[in-house]
Amino acid sequence: MWKLVHAGFDILCEQRDMEPDATFRGLFEQYMGASAGKKGRLHRSAREAAGFSENELNYLEGTGE
Repeated sequence: MWKLVHAGFDILCEQRDMEPDATFRGLFEQYMGASAGKKGRLHRSAREAAGFSENELNYLEGTGE
């Protein structure tokens, strides 16, 4: 199910001419706070299966921008 949700996010970003990674970071910070969730390792394989990009995963782990 989450892969479908994530695909929908990418489609909406494309339709609205928005860059998905920057939009993800902006929404995450707006609704979760700038440092929320950046606590190290995630269940990466589950998030990859859900369609999260490498950049999104790195951001959530605190290793990316």
